[in-house]
Amino acid sequence: MGFENFKLPTALVPELYGDVLIGSAQPEALQEANQERAFAALGNNEKNVLLLVNDPQSVFVGETDLAFLTGIINACQLNLSDISIVNTASYTSVDYNKLWKQFNPSTMICFGIQAESIQLKSSIQLFQVQKIGIVNILLAPSLSELASQVEYKKKLWHQLKTIFRI
Repeated sequence: MGFENFKLPTALVPELYGDVLIGSAQPEALQEANQERAFAALGNNEKNVLLLVNDPQSVFVGETDLAFLTGIINACQLNLSDISIVNTASYTSVDYNKLWKQFNPSTMICFGIQAESIQLKSSIQLFQVQKIGIVNILLAPSLSELASQVEYKKKLWHQLKTIFRI
């Protein structure tokens, strides 16, 4: 019998490899791993447009808000494969630098999110495009607020036309 046909009994694996394979994760290590996890996103980010929402009741965004948001991105001549949607409610901490490293956005639109909650300076105002490096950042009210306020929709549309040159 050659080594090609040699089978190691399953019971011996933990004894041979011990902590290397089975390891005992310490609470601090688990906490660090959780903080470093990648952000889950809806969309393919083909045009590096990052949309942040805060929707505790949904994985990404609720059905009604998604329908409204789809209308917005279609009006900007984009589709779901061009963007990424991240629901910040799913994370205990959201840092702009981590978002930037993962998504490399050229545009980031935050719906219902305060600048401070993603570690940005608080001087960013609603409906005013702020450029940080090469990233255009726009803060807007939540999608449900936008859907119900005609004046908000007008302000958002004015900024989107500028950002996306439409």
